[in-house]
Amino acid sequence: MIGTIRINFIVGLVAFFFNFIFSLGHNVLVTVFIRSIIAFILFFAFSYLIRFIWFMIVNESEKKKSDSEIDRGIKGTSIDYVTPNDDVKMGSSEDEFVPLLTSVKKPNPSMEFDPSEIAKAIRNVFNDK
Repeated sequence: MIGTIRINFIVGLVAFFFNFIFSLGHNVLVTVFIRSIIAFILFFAFSYLIRFIWFMIVNESEKKKSDSEIDRGIKGTSIDYVTPNDDVKMGSSEDEFVPLLTSVKKPNPSMEFDPSEIAKAIRNVFNDK
């Protein structure tokens, strides 16, 4: 966003003091103080909204500028290729592949079932009598 939170505090404090000064002669001190605090909070939040809208407008205009620069061909006309030196080794024996799932259980070859028994079990599950 454009600006800092200091702007919000300044706007809030100005609203607080104006509200405090102009309503001091017409209301009780506690009422004046509460309404001034409410004015501070509202103007503090309102200044965030104004700063956000301002940021969106400026950001949109900058985006249009950058789009027009791309259309004119300024960006992307030169490429800077960088290749690694021949002295650098790309791989070493220390950087070997380690699978992430090392704790996956492998099927036990001694637990082989007869396909006809498996088919009977599936039929029994789906046959509701």
